[in-house]
Amino acid sequence: MAIILIADDQAPTRHLLRFMLSKENHIVITARDGQDAIHKLADEQVDIILTDVNMPRMNGWEFLTHLRKSAQYGSLPVIVFSAGTPCGFTNKAKQYGATRSIAQPFSTREIMQVIDECLNA
Repeated sequence: MAIILIADDQAPTRHLLRFMLSKENHIVITARDGQDAIHKLADEQVDIILTDVNMPRMNGWEFLTHLRKSAQYGSLPVIVFSAGTPCGFTNKAKQYGATRSIAQPFSTREIMQVIDECLNA
């Protein structure tokens, strides 16, 4: 069991991920964007973060940059995701310090495998 923070501006995606991960006995915290996620991190201790890259106010790249500059969250596993990932998405994710990247849509099996790999690395 892990405590997972999901940052995504799309409510249906947040709900779907919460459902998928809760069925696997994970505790899920959701945020609407990077700023909201930073506020949630102030109140919650999490094991891993899943963040969309295309969000208003603070997008996933800005959120990831903020995390990697933080002494407290600098080494926290972060998985970035996006629908219709553009060419070079994986390389950009690495440049920003993401632990892993994944394209939407993804299956429960696929996201669970990536989460398990990140948590057990």
